Amino acid sequence: MTTIHIEKPFPNVTPRRRGVVEDWFDLDDPPAGRYWACRNRVVDRLGDTHKDEPICVYVAGMQYAAGSIAPEIVVHELHADEPIKSSATARQLARALMAAADDFDRLT
Repeated sequence: MTTIHIEKPFPNVTPRRRGVVEDWFDLDDPPAGRYWACRNRVVDRLGDTHKDEPICVYVAGMQYAAGSIAPEIVVHELHADEPIKSSATARQLARALMAAADDFDRLT
């Protein structure tokens, strides 16, 4: 009998919306999994002369070998110490969050 060792028993596929998928880890020590993230939705900070880094909104999470996923919505570069300075930025952020919520619902 021939035994074949497969280093990556689970396929690496790219998620919808041009995201990224990391390699599988802990293949010999369950639960094996991998990190994935959908594409960023970038919200420019309009009317803010002190903070120019955009706010990024995306859905990310873990996928486990059994097929389950643990998604979450991530908002990066938004903090209470650096509030939004314009209603236009707030509206863009609201649209980005609604789109991320739609992506989240499609995954769950």
